[in-house]
Amino acid sequence: MVQDEPYPGLLLEKRGASLPHVAILDGEGKIHAIHQGETTVEAYRETLGRAERVQQKLADLRARVEDEDAAARLELLEAELMLSHLTLADAVVRIARAGKMPADQAKRIQGLMSQLRVSDLGNRL
Repeated sequence: MVQDEPYPGLLLEKRGASLPHVAILDGEGKIHAIHQGETTVEAYRETLGRAERVQQKLADLRARVEDEDAAARLELLEAELMLSHLTLADAVVRIARAGKMPADQAKRIQGLMSQLRVSDLGNRL
């Protein structure tokens, strides 16, 4: 936590471990990319490019979900879990609605849910 700041929990909320911490967020404040590495213009451009690719992938998946694509629904769930876009409660509901999924995907989602549970517990302490 950053004390004496207007948003003392923001660094942890956006998965920061130290300062400076550069995260590219969407209009809702959801992380699309976190900059790691050199502090050069080229390195920042790569991070911005990664954020743009994530944004496009999420938009494409959401469009496919609207078209009732079951595989896209699972892929979107997994992507949003990886990006920490879901609360634990929302993730539990989405998994219950997802129904049966391929074993390899279920295993990945289970691992992501374990991380989300730990994060949720840490946030409540």
